[in-house]
Amino acid sequence: MQEKVYRRQADSLRRRHRGGREPRRRFRYEGLPTAFSASRRTFFIMEAVTQYLTQQGMERVFGFLARASAGSRLVFAYVRKDFLDGKVFYGWESGYKRFVKGGIWFSAFEPDELPGFPMKYGWKVIEDRGYDELAGKYLEPLGRRINSTPVERMVFAEKS
Repeated sequence: MQEKVYRRQADSLRRRHRGGREPRRRFRYEGLPTAFSASRRTFFIMEAVTQYLTQQGMERVFGFLARASAGSRLVFAYVRKDFLDGKVFYGWESGYKRFVKGGIWFSAFEPDELPGFPMKYGWKVIEDRGYDELAGKYLEPLGRRINSTPVERMVFAEKS
C-alpha cells in the first residue's frame, strides 16, 4: 500500500519536472457526508460560499445540512439580491462589474426574505446582520477595524 503512494508521488514529481501539469481535482460533494456525524451537534461555517453557488448548488448544500442533528449551528454569508439584480450598487459598481457581470456570483437573498430558505431545511435564523453591525458589536470595542461592504451580510442559524 505505501509503495503505491510513493509511486504516485514519484509519478507526480516526474510530470511536474517535465513541465506537465497535474490533472485538476474536482471537489466532490459525495465526500461531505463522511465529514461529520448526523447524530452529533455540529457547527457549520460557510463564509463567502453561498454567492458562488447556483440555485441548484444551494439546494444541494442545504439538503446536506438538513441532515444535521437538532441544536447544530450554522453561520453563512450571503450577498444582497438587490445588488445581484443590479438595482442597488451600494457604492460598489466595480464589485458589481467584477463579480456579477463577470459571472462569478450566482445566488443572493433579500434580508427580509432570507429566513424562508433555510427554514425549508429545518434551520431557524437567529440573527442576520451586516458586516458594519458586526464590526460595531465585536471589533470596535477591541479597537479593531474591518473594511466591509453593505452588499454582504452574515446569518447565524440553529437546526430545529
